[in-house]
Parts: sequence; structure tokens; C-alpha cells
Amino acid sequence: TFPTWNAYPSLFANLATGNAVVVKPHPNGILPMAIAVQTCRKTLAALGFDPNLVTLAADESSKPITHRLLNHPLTKIIDFTGNPSFGAWLEENHYRKLIYTETAGCNSVVIESTPNYSGMIQAIAQSLALFSSQMCTSAQNIFIPKTGITSNGKHISFQEIVDDLVKTVDQMVAEPKAAAALCGAVMSKRTIFEVNSLRDKARTHGQLYRDSKPYPHPDFPQAQTATPLIVGLDIDKSFLYRKEHFGPMSFIIASNSAEQALQQAAKDAQECGSISCYAYSQSPAFQDQIEETFFQAGSSVGINLIRHRPINFAAAYSDFHVTGLNPAGNACLTDISFVASRFRIVQSKREQLQS
Repeated sequence: TFPTWNAYPSLFANLATGNAVVVKPHPNGILPMAIAVQTCRKTLAALGFDPNLVTLAADESSKPITHRLLNHPLTKIIDFTGNPSFGAWLEENHYRKLIYTETAGCNSVVIESTPNYSGMIQAIAQSLALFSSQMCTSAQNIFIPKTGITSNGKHISFQEIVDDLVKTVDQMVAEPKAAAALCGAVMSKRTIFEVNSLRDKARTHGQLYRDSKPYPHPDFPQAQTATPLIVGLDIDKSFLYRKEHFGPMSFIIASNSAEQALQQAAKDAQECGSISCYAYSQSPAFQDQIEETFFQAGSSVGINLIRHRPINFAAAYSDFHVTGLNPAGNACLTDISFVASRFRIVQSKREQLQS
């Protein structure tokens, strides 16, 4: 789903403004984009247009063609979804072209209090497991005050929250069939390497609240799988959590207060990037503070989202995905300017000749 989801906004924005589209998928994601391009071409032909308005340019990792496409004189607009380093390189080296990027960030959850404790735990646990956290909107850094929180007048300790979150993740992935439906598979071998590396760092700099293990996929025995790794850190260990860990890796971060947690999460969003952040609070005043703080940091935020709607799901054409206000991307993929700047206006003045 993700190769297509990330391509559709750009694909349709370009076609709507009269631009032909060359789709260059990652070598690991060719099939879904090939199906999408095939459908586009059939539709264009059926409506009397040249099907070559949409073409597919597939390659292999051993023989990449990306730079040839980028440097082609007819390439005027570049839409990129992927890692931050290449996105930054594009912006720096192809500045004469119109570039739209969606890269990555470290999405945070700030817990101050909650009107629905069990719903909150379920929602966060689901985000940690869903698609093995291989979503640009997955929660990664969970900030909890050391003194605990309140829920409908009841005090809940820091350790209780940790235990309940770990237990809920355990329950979600206990059965291979359920784990397969929720976690799916891990795309890259590098992700498994990073899980193993983070496990070692956790033992040195923090605590290992939950270890990651593969589960046997019932339908694909050879699938590369991993359940969520949950690491405990103090808030001053920011060198570990202030970057995206793409895959089933997350941090429970102990803060001195909810205010400190909010300020740190917002700083991380502003300086390191964030696609979306999340927060839980019963206090209307603190909810206002959450919104204002994240807005000033250039990050979208969801408050008190619970399990009936996965917290990291975004609707492609109603939610404002990415903001363009922090390092996670330079544009919002669904606002008016994302479409309108893809065409320009030229004019002609012709004086009538006197006969």
C-alpha cells in the first residue's frame, strides 16, 4: 500500500496540471506501482489521451537509473518520498527544479493524562506493532512523566503504564496469525540490523522493556519478521531517540513533567522532523498548550486518539499529510499549493496588422 499511497498525490497533482508523469519506484516496490501505472494507462487510453502521459521507469539496485532521470532536461518537477539524506541532497543539488519531499522524522507521543486509559494503551500499542512501524506516521518516542499520570481522578504510575503497554503489545503479537495480520513483514535487512544494534545500546544506556523476536508467518515461512522492540530511556539520552528508527523500534522516555516532555517532543519535531505527533490529556488548557506548541514547531498533532481509529492512519485526500515546516518534508502533500504551483502562465501580445 505505501508505494502507491505515497505516489498518488503527486501523480494526480501532476496530471491535473497538465504534466506527464514518470513513476520511478524503489526496486523493492515495483509491483504495486506497476499495477497502478497499468491502470492509469488503460484509463487514459479509454478517454482518448496518450497513455504515455504516465510511464513506469523500473530499475535494479545494482543498476540504478535515478540520477539519469533527475538530470534529464525534460524533468522539471521532482516528487520524492524516502530517506532524509537523499531528500536533502535533492533540495541542495536540483534547486533549479520544482521539488517536493516527504522524508522522515521522529514522531512523539506526550502523555499528560487521559480520559480513556485502556483505549490509550491499546492505541499506542497498535501503532508500535502496525506494519512493524514501517509507516512515516508511526509513533516512536513515548514521553511519560516519572511521577505518572491521572485518568478520571485515578493515579497511574510510570511503571504501570510501561507494564500495561508491554503486556498489550505481547497480547497483540502472541499468535502468529494475529501478528501476521498486524505486523506484516520487515522489508529491509538493514532494519533487522538496526533492531539488533539498538538492543545492544539499550542495555548500555537505558533499559530493555520489551525485546524484539521474529514470529513464524503462517502463510510465508521465509518472511523476515520482527515484533516491537521497546527501549526505556531518561529524557537526557536524546542522542538515541532524536532521529527516526524506521521499523519496530520505540522508546519510552521518562520526563520530569508533562511540560518538559511537550517541550522536548516539539523541539525534536522542529529540529529533527516529524510527520505527525500525538498527545493525551484530560485538561482543556493543556490540550491548547499541546496544539500551540506543536504548531509552532511545524508539526501536526492528534490528541486523545484511541483504538477505534489507528492513531497513525492518515486519509490521503483529507488529512494534511506533512507540513513543509520541519525537516520531515518541504511541502504538504494535500494542500492547494502542492497542486497549484505545478503549472505556470505565459502570455502573448499580438497587435493586429492594418490591412
